[in-house]
Amino acid sequence: MVFWLLKPVVVIALALSLMACGGQSEETSANTQSPSYVTNQGKSMPIGFDFSLLDHEGNYHQLSRYKDQNAIVLISHGLGCPIVRQSTPDLQALAKRYKKKNVQLLMINPFTQDKRADIAQELADYQLDIPVLIDDTQYVSHSLNISRTAEVLVIDPKQWQVVYRGPINDRLDYEIQKNQPENEYLADFLDDMLAGATPAAVEIPFKGCAVTYASAFSEPVKTYTDHIAGILEKRCLSCHREGGVAPWAMTDYNIVKAWSFMMHEAVKTERMPPWQADDPSRALANNIDLTVAEKRDLLLWLKNGSPRGEGEDPLVQASADMKSSAQSWALGEPDKIVRTEAHPIPATGTLPYQYVFIEFENEKDLYVKAVHLRPMNKRVVHHSFLFVVPPKAYRDNMDAPTNNDWKSGVFATFAPGIFGETNPENVVRFIPAGSKLKFEIHYTPTGKAETGGVEVGFYYTEPKVTDRHYRMEGIYNQWFRLPPNESGWPVKAEKTFERDITLYELMPHMHYRGKTMRYLLITPDGEQQEILSVPRFDFNWQRQYRLEKPILVKAGSTIKVDGSFDNSANNPYNPDPSATIGFGEQTSQEMFIGYITYTLAD
Repeated sequence: MVFWLLKPVVVIALALSLMACGGQSEETSANTQSPSYVTNQGKSMPIGFDFSLLDHEGNYHQLSRYKDQNAIVLISHGLGCPIVRQSTPDLQALAKRYKKKNVQLLMINPFTQDKRADIAQELADYQLDIPVLIDDTQYVSHSLNISRTAEVLVIDPKQWQVVYRGPINDRLDYEIQKNQPENEYLADFLDDMLAGATPAAVEIPFKGCAVTYASAFSEPVKTYTDHIAGILEKRCLSCHREGGVAPWAMTDYNIVKAWSFMMHEAVKTERMPPWQADDPSRALANNIDLTVAEKRDLLLWLKNGSPRGEGEDPLVQASADMKSSAQSWALGEPDKIVRTEAHPIPATGTLPYQYVFIEFENEKDLYVKAVHLRPMNKRVVHHSFLFVVPPKAYRDNMDAPTNNDWKSGVFATFAPGIFGETNPENVVRFIPAGSKLKFEIHYTPTGKAETGGVEVGFYYTEPKVTDRHYRMEGIYNQWFRLPPNESGWPVKAEKTFERDITLYELMPHMHYRGKTMRYLLITPDGEQQEILSVPRFDFNWQRQYRLEKPILVKAGSTIKVDGSFDNSANNPYNPDPSATIGFGEQTSQEMFIGYITYTLAD
């Protein structure tokens, strides 16, 4: 999303922030009725960037997604700060006053010691219903020059500039508060903006609790050779390599520096690395996300000119090693390889899913310890699923090539970021004798005519008595209807299990309008546990999330999947915000499936 293309008025009230602001003009506004605020000689204060953060409840917020609002008020927050707590009546009054005027109130918290649960408790105690964005790296707050609590920033999205910095009003001071304010700085400024006025930029001194920033913000920026190249190799190189799924390869320092502005934008808006789960405790075994420290160091390095440092370029050899292995199988040479025919892909257009059936020719039952489904041309394959169709099921559905296989699950998956699937210990995937293979392939044209196709490698094993069969099942809802122009339409599904199961992996599946998905485990006695939350679903990355520790789900328990869709124009991936959308297998339609992989515990 390019910020300067957006149109509405955005206000950010930061109850946590800024440096002491002086330099006020002695002149008042030239309006006939002079407002209570004081201008700052038209001084421009550009914001210049988009950002994304999760709030204290794990919900996703991206600043540019509020482009339909007349204003955004972002109040920065700090636990235990008296001025923030004493501002509660003012914030409640603001929320009520601007509720029906398309003014979105948010808060931001850069205090690394403040925990989500504690923030939620304080908001409940003070009866304040405003999301608090968790700035765990402190990078957004530092970039906005937030130094204290109780600051307000007003952003004009027509030019994406900060045009107001100051307090909500003049009611509060250190250890002192008035019954009523004499000046309603923020409300007066907002009213002028909502009325169509274009006031000059404003700075007003304010009071608040000081923010302590990490030492990384005051120390020399880490260099590429000493530190940053290691982060890139660990978190980025598997995709950003020659022959990889990324559009460019991190072959050396020069190419990385050339892409540094784009990298900065992608990291602070959470597009990269492509990890959509909310996993603060890193309880998922395949978490590829940056740690808080890695993200802070990388953003600071990108922002401050990307210094190289001394010595050899660490990515040159690492990239060469990746290139030499690009054509090999990630899990080693398979025991059996099956390929589809090459398919002609036109230069442009939207292609329906392709379904390909292939005789597997297995005369006996087969047991698989790992499987790798991959495209033969990564440029044109968005994602692909492999289904194993047992003999009877295939005969019964010869004339129904789609036959609702999504209900019973997927045998193997390809999507960007998946490099083969290895079973958990003592778990095997079972292929009955005489089965067929069914491939579902989603192609995306690249601007020139190409060919596509997929191939799958199977890694066999001899089953042991202790082995259990890997199962995949979809917990789904196919009866929903998404109204036009709705940004958060809720959908849910659930399944109650009659036998004990051991749960290993979860894979949310929706299409372009998919927004959020969450898995909850509800025990027979009513105890509820969140297993996975994906607050920013992205159809471009069909991830399987593997639990660090498998979960025993007792008989009588229910797994509930709830989520939401964004069928509004704020969703940049939405094909048609004016359409009413139902369930369907094409990407112009929608799906709501919470896949799970498990074994029967008995």
